[in-house]
Amino acid sequence: MGTPCQFLEKRDIPCPSCGMTTAFALLMHGRPLAALVCQPFGLFVAAGCTIMMALFLVGLLSGCRIKARLSGAHWKWGLTMVFAGGVASWLYKIVVWRLGP
Repeated sequence: MGTPCQFLEKRDIPCPSCGMTTAFALLMHGRPLAALVCQPFGLFVAAGCTIMMALFLVGLLSGCRIKARLSGAHWKWGLTMVFAGGVASWLYKIVVWRLGP
């Protein structure tokens, strides 16, 4: 078992990334609902990484330029939504932590 989270020990609330690794591992083991309950943003990040790896592999094998396909995306809106999702997920973790098991 690793060392305790210093953020949690000093502030008595979970850190913003609390549960991310566990959620990622749960999704990779085929347990998306457990990942969602553990850390919603972790599930989102893990799913995003999986999708991006698949897109890049398709691009590598087909010669398709993925960057050209993604350049039309609304990056500012997307990054805002990612940030908002991360903050909402952190608040979720704090509430779950306060309510206890």
